[in-house]
Amino acid sequence: MNEYDIRDARFNNTLKDVVSEAISTLNDATVSSLTVVDVKVARGKADATIFLDKEELSKEEQERAVSRLGKASGYISKYILASLGKFRAPKLTFKFDDTTEALSKLDELFKKIEDERNSKNKD
Repeated sequence: MNEYDIRDARFNNTLKDVVSEAISTLNDATVSSLTVVDVKVARGKADATIFLDKEELSKEEQERAVSRLGKASGYISKYILASLGKFRAPKLTFKFDDTTEALSKLDELFKKIEDERNSKNKD
């Protein structure tokens, strides 16, 4: 890992913490309870994608939450500026994270393969 990768990782982690704090201060109970899973900041730090945990939300609830967070992005950006002492905050995009769902599907596939191998070996 080079020096720039380390700086980017630190900034991503710091931004994750600050965005989590900002979201938790919102007056919307559904949105304020969301968990930030990851943050990916583009080179140049102009754009940031905030990945959220689905927490058993339906597709409709997820869309509503992303819409509400989009409307609150100005507030969240001001919170970032105040917390980090920066003069410019990245443009925020909110998405729900699908990696945990994909990982569980992969685990299920591997278990099926292992079970099939074990049943063939017994025969």
